[in-house]
Amino acid sequence: MKVGFIGLGTMGSNMALNVCAAGYDLVVNDIRREAGAPHLQAGASWAESARKVAEAVDVVFTSLPGPKEVEAVALLEDGLLAGMRRGTAWFDLSTNSPAVVRRLHERFGAKGIAMLDSPVSGGPAGAKSGKLALWVSGDKDIFDRHKAVLDAIGDQAMYVGPIGAGTVAAGTNGARVEACAAAGRPCASQRGPRVPVARPGPLAVDAGRLAADADGVLSQRGMSAKGSIRVPGERVGGSIDASPADATLTADTPVGNGSTHVETESFDIHVE
Repeated sequence: MKVGFIGLGTMGSNMALNVCAAGYDLVVNDIRREAGAPHLQAGASWAESARKVAEAVDVVFTSLPGPKEVEAVALLEDGLLAGMRRGTAWFDLSTNSPAVVRRLHERFGAKGIAMLDSPVSGGPAGAKSGKLALWVSGDKDIFDRHKAVLDAIGDQAMYVGPIGAGTVAAGTNGARVEACAAAGRPCASQRGPRVPVARPGPLAVDAGRLAADADGVLSQRGMSAKGSIRVPGERVGGSIDASPADATLTADTPVGNGSTHVETESFDIHVE
């Protein structure tokens, strides 16, 4: 199976390297040619556009900043739709919107191309280690057919339902991070936007996974945080040191019998 990967940023670069390490014939593309250097050294091939990637492979993965970028890569003249063949598949690993996902699914389906939304959770550290959750929705047969390559990206690739279900789980029912942005000084009162973290909640969340999710969100925005973390309404919390490179969290108020797990849908980061 020949695999294409578009979007070699903080998350995508390591996910693509793991696909290559698993032995797949990989073709990559990014708006920055230099982003593909590690992948070319690992044996991947470079394509000059999303269309060229699509023409060369059997399945495409995208890891892009958001819905606008996903639509552009999908639908522009040199995009995926122009190059993919009937019977091929596209998995979008980006943080997307349900409306965009369903619209693209319909457009690609009309040409006999499977589109599945597959947002990920685990942060940059998880993307590097392969300890990622993938919430995949769309055609179950396509998911099953590509399970091996999905497993090369993350160790928890799960089918969650019809198209859009993965994005809904990630954005609507998932945990949300409220991150403080420091404008040259600590500013516990200056909050960033509420950002969805890919997590189908409510469910048991442990301190380490909270840290990984927080790190992923902060990294995508070039932000860092060093301070405290609290789960609203629950007796759990700790300290966090999150940056584009790494995140650690130590629980200082255990729940119940000493477990650091708690049923939650949200948590806050406060920069001190």
